[in-house]
Amino acid sequence: MLFGGSLGSEELNRIGVEIARKYANQKGVTFIFGTGNDYYADVMEILKKEGLDCCENIRPLAYIDGMPRTLSAADVIIGRAGALSVAEITMSGRAAIFVPSPNVTADHQYYNAKAVADNGGAFIVRESENTVSEVIEKLDELVSDRELIEKMGKASFEIAPVNATDIIYDKIMETYGR
Repeated sequence: MLFGGSLGSEELNRIGVEIARKYANQKGVTFIFGTGNDYYADVMEILKKEGLDCCENIRPLAYIDGMPRTLSAADVIIGRAGALSVAEITMSGRAAIFVPSPNVTADHQYYNAKAVADNGGAFIVRESENTVSEVIEKLDELVSDRELIEKMGKASFEIAPVNATDIIYDKIMETYGR
């Protein structure tokens, strides 16, 4: 699964198109490709030109409804590393390949991703001229090693904010009293 949020990401969509090319019609692989509303038509045009728009195992979507269900169906998730995305991915206990946006304040997406990667739950690929090939390389590594996917998924869940509501409540009570 790859997604760049509701608005999408040009860089992630380049990666997604390459994944579609590589895994089109491959048995045992389903690729859910969240393009974002702003990029859907452009991505579909590329996929159509290459004959990839009708591959049964490639599922491009402008917007992913039912994100918890979709995350739980995925083995590997590729995406940005905003706080909510990272929380959703870790709560689902999935291996991830994060491509943090370089256009955010204080590089915070990198540090969000690093928290998961440092625990063994994700790979981080920085945007560069080699981003697409680096992500494909990491994805190939995961696709060929089911045990690694499971190990990374467990490591991801270990740092999931399972008690987020309690943390927020405690912080409010600490700040504003009882």
